[in-house]
Amino acid sequence: AHVFTARDAQVRSGQLVIDLQKRAPVLNNEGMIHFSRWLDAALPAVVKHDESVLQHGAAIDISDNLVGPAGLSALFAVLKKHCVPVSVLKAFRNVLQEEVVDVLAPLLKDQQDGYAITGLHLGHNRIGTEGALRLIAAAKAGGYPRAANKQDLVNDEPRPLWLRLERNEIQSPEEVIAACADGGLLACCMEDGLCSNPDCLHITAHVQLPHFFQQGQEQKPAEVKKEGQGGGPIRQAPLPVLQRGPYGKGGLKGKSANGGHGQGPVPLARSSEPVVRDVVLDEFEEGDLDLKFSDGGLPEVIDAKPGSSADQVGMAAGMQLMRVQGIDVMIAKPEQVWELLAQAPVRIRVKQVD
Repeated sequence: AHVFTARDAQVRSGQLVIDLQKRAPVLNNEGMIHFSRWLDAALPAVVKHDESVLQHGAAIDISDNLVGPAGLSALFAVLKKHCVPVSVLKAFRNVLQEEVVDVLAPLLKDQQDGYAITGLHLGHNRIGTEGALRLIAAAKAGGYPRAANKQDLVNDEPRPLWLRLERNEIQSPEEVIAACADGGLLACCMEDGLCSNPDCLHITAHVQLPHFFQQGQEQKPAEVKKEGQGGGPIRQAPLPVLQRGPYGKGGLKGKSANGGHGQGPVPLARSSEPVVRDVVLDEFEEGDLDLKFSDGGLPEVIDAKPGSSADQVGMAAGMQLMRVQGIDVMIAKPEQVWELLAQAPVRIRVKQVD
């Protein structure tokens, strides 16, 4: 039986953080209903102590469990009862199927502007093509892009829904994007030329779909076969460091993963003119980069940890991150940028300006 404590639902920086990921024993619908009853009794005291949760809402993480629509419905009902909006839902690896859309779609429409949910993290589940299209359509029906907080309302800065659907059972993600184009749904894959609108501005879409073209269950490293051993898939080598000149020309330098030789990664030279370059970090750990984030601007490098992969490829103070893993980070939140950086090997496009 599950026992719940204040650590499972606590207020951090004015937001109610519900952290139920990787419960042991695993959390199922029955367990989530039990938690919802516990939360129903605990929330009045929480709200009385810190009313800011009514504005900042709840960030929910139930990843790596077996919670389905019934469990989510119970949780959402309790939060709605106490006027706590849902800000973010992380539900990776919960074996969620099409039925979950019936629970999530109303959530996208019912919460008012200034309290809209900003992210649904539903990767590594069993949602199919129909479910994906229904979620995107629900975002449009819900009025996305929408204001997620009062500051967004004041600044008139609505946001698309951040919708992660990678590693599901969407057989042809390209056809989903094409269907969005035919149906007037603005689905942004966060890279030029891949969105449902060829002139996509990325910040005006109904949804942003990072990693959407990565479908099917990811194969574990131990299961990957080498060429000549059963004809199985080959594990792709890390990308080489790509040094790109100021006008998109240039080539590979250093020793590449494909056996090319040179003199190692070339530090990014400083220039009086903005220079855009692509680099690849073979590994990335917390603390390798110190970044400064500003509203409407690119993340700026304050410092690179000496000896780190970032330092070795020449990243230094004053440089700005433009894309991480092919995604435009100007429209991403700081936590989304850090999440992308953690997926090594990581491809970064940087701009350097003196």
